[in-house]
Amino acid sequence: MNILLASFFELPQIGGLWTYMFQLKRSLEQLGHTVDIFARSVNTQNYKLINREAEIDKESLHRIIEPHVLRELSYSSPQTPLWILNQEVERYKYEAAAVSFNLQNYDVIHAQDIISTYCFSRIKPKNIPLIATIHASLAFEWKHTTSFFSEKNPAFHRYALLLEFLGASSSDKTIVPSYWLKNYLMHNFHVPSEKLVVIPNGIDIPHYFEQMLHVKKMDRSPHKIIFACVARLTFEKGISYLLNALAQLNTIRQDWDLWLIGDGPLKGELQEQCKQLNIFNQVQFLGFRNDVPVLLQQADIFLLSSIQETFCYSILEAQLAEVPVIAPRTGGITELVTHRKTGLLFESENSEDLLANIKLLLSNKKLQRAIIEQAKQTAATKFSSSLTTKKIVDIYYLCQMLSPET
Repeated sequence: MNILLASFFELPQIGGLWTYMFQLKRSLEQLGHTVDIFARSVNTQNYKLINREAEIDKESLHRIIEPHVLRELSYSSPQTPLWILNQEVERYKYEAAAVSFNLQNYDVIHAQDIISTYCFSRIKPKNIPLIATIHASLAFEWKHTTSFFSEKNPAFHRYALLLEFLGASSSDKTIVPSYWLKNYLMHNFHVPSEKLVVIPNGIDIPHYFEQMLHVKKMDRSPHKIIFACVARLTFEKGISYLLNALAQLNTIRQDWDLWLIGDGPLKGELQEQCKQLNIFNQVQFLGFRNDVPVLLQQADIFLLSSIQETFCYSILEAQLAEVPVIAPRTGGITELVTHRKTGLLFESENSEDLLANIKLLLSNKKLQRAIIEQAKQTAATKFSSSLTTKKIVDIYYLCQMLSPET
C-alpha cells in the first residue's frame, strides 16, 4: 500500500506525536508498504512531504487564501473573533497545500490530529479511506493554554467543541491509544462509540535498545540521585508541581539532580520558579535531545507530573531502560502503570503526594527492584510496535474493503 501520514502541526518535534509517526512509518516500511509524511516544516513553516523535495510555500498560499476567507466569514459571520478567523485561514491553507499533491496516488490517508482529519475528510478522493489517530484533546489544551477558550466566551467554546467533534468523527475509523480518551471523546464531544477503536501506542523495542549502544553517555555525579523527566515544557505537563515536590525534598536531602528533557514555551517561567525555590543548580534543562534512551538508562527514577496525559511514550521508554516510574493518576496513564507493580501513582496536581511516592521509592530498594522487573516485562510484551502496527494495518484493510469504488 501507498500510505500518507498527515499532521497539521510542525514536524519533526519532540513529543509523542512525532515518535508515533516516525515509528509507524518505519514499521510500515518494514512490512513492505510505502509511506509519506505530510506536515509543516519546523524550519520554514512550508507544507511538505518530509524526506522529499516537494514543498509548498506557505506565504504564497497566504496571499491567495486570506482575503477570500476573511471576506466570506466577515459577510456570513461578522462577529467571528480574529483568532478563529486566523485559525480558519490556516486550515484552508493546509487543505490547499494537501490538494496540490496527488492524493489519488495513496491507498490510505492516516491523519494524526483533529484538524488534519477534518481537512482531509473534505478534500480526499471518496474511494480512499481516511483513518485518524487522536493523540490528545486539542480542546483541552486550548482551554488551559489560551485564556479566552472557556465557557464564558461562547464563540471560542463552541468552535473548540465543534472542531473536536468533526475531527474525531469525520474519519472512517478513529484510533485512540487509551480507553480513557475513547470515553473522553464520547462523553464530552459526542463522538459515536462505533467510530472509535482503541489501539495502544507501541514502541520499536529492538531499535530502542540499539539506540542505547551507539550514543555517548552524559556525565553524571556517582554520588547523586538522578531524576529524569521527559516532557514538553507546557501547561498540561504540570512541571511546576514536580519542581514544588523536589523543593520540599530538598529540605530533607540535597543529593539529587533533575534532568528535564524537552523544550517548550514555559522554559523561562520554570527556570524562574527553580530560582525562587532555591533548586536552580540542581535542575538541568537539557532541551530537545536525540539520545533520550541513553539519558534514561543513566537515571535512577523517572518522574512525570502531567495534568492530563492520553498516553506517554516516555513511561514505556523508562520501563524498558529499567528505571522505576512515578506518574500521576490521570488520563490513560493508569493503563500503562499499575500502582506498586509497574510503577507508583500519585494524585495529579498534588506535589505532596508526589513527594510521598518519591520518599517511598528511595527508601525501599526491594520495591524498586520488583517494579523494574515487572514493568520491563509488561512494556516489552504488551506495547511492542510490531503488535500495534499489525492492528493498524488491519484497520487499513478493513476500511479499504468498506470504501466506495471510484
